[in-house]
Amino acid sequence: MRQTNDAVTQAKTDGATSVNSVNPTAQAKPAAKKAIDDALKAKNDAIDANNDLTAEEKGKGKRKMRKRKPMQRNKQSITQQQTMQ
Repeated sequence: MRQTNDAVTQAKTDGATSVNSVNPTAQAKPAAKKAIDDALKAKNDAIDANNDLTAEEKGKGKRKMRKRKPMQRNKQSITQQQTMQ
């Protein structure tokens, strides 16, 4: 079977279009990071809602939450994880 230049050009175009149509989107890592951020927000909201705490105690609790080493390490670990195919 003999191919013409037009057939070769069409095959090239079809192949490039097929490759260009693959656009993976990140889902697992952003969802994991969002879960950590949501937990932090929920804890901060709970601190704010606790009327038994003074303003100073609320501020101290929020700063402590933001500086939590395990939370920071977990977010860093998520970022560094390689996606398994």
